[in-house]
Amino acid sequence: MDDTKLFSYHDLVIRACDVECLQPGQWLNDQCIELYLLYLQHEVHAPPDILFVPPSTTFLVLHGGQEVAASIMDSMDVSSRSTIFFAINNSTNMEVAMGGTHWSAMVVDRRTQTCTHYDSIPGMNARIAMRLKDIIAHVMGMRISSANECTAQQGNSYDCGLFCLATAARLVSESIPSFLVGADQDDASTSVLLLQHSAVTSRFQDLNSRMMLDFRQNLADWVHSHIPPTH
Repeated sequence: MDDTKLFSYHDLVIRACDVECLQPGQWLNDQCIELYLLYLQHEVHAPPDILFVPPSTTFLVLHGGQEVAASIMDSMDVSSRSTIFFAINNSTNMEVAMGGTHWSAMVVDRRTQTCTHYDSIPGMNARIAMRLKDIIAHVMGMRISSANECTAQQGNSYDCGLFCLATAARLVSESIPSFLVGADQDDASTSVLLLQHSAVTSRFQDLNSRMMLDFRQNLADWVHSHIPPTH
């Protein structure tokens, strides 16, 4: 594993091993997931009432106990947010950094008191998603009903992270109409902003491996544009 530091994006350090995860056929790690969520927040300017919870924080909420979960949620000022996005990893080992074998996404809507789980392998993360929903409901003092969104099934063993990120992108696209208007923009982030259009504008159940391959390439191109020439 190459731990060479390549660049920092806000407070997130990206290393060579993280960039390698963007190669075709590779499983996205925590850093890749968090990087894209930060991108949506800082460059796409997602509405401030949407909170993107990074994978490491979601993991602590799930496995750190009720007091830790309450402290974390309070520090993120969730009471001022209408929508909370969680990237869920099925790892349960507190001793292993960036473990697990599968990503899914969960969106909590505080206005309707509902939570929706998006999983590209139906049932794979169902138990851990239900556990997260129960923790959030307890911490926030809400009765939250749950639902599983009908999503496309990944056609391989490694695209789950991309399906998770496509869910985040779709969430933003539904909040910002201009998110889908990038063809006339002349900036380095346009290719990722558009996600080839298809990964954002398609219904979740219509997403496919080809769209995810395009998404992966766009994300990789954007990341490489941030790596200093010396590397």
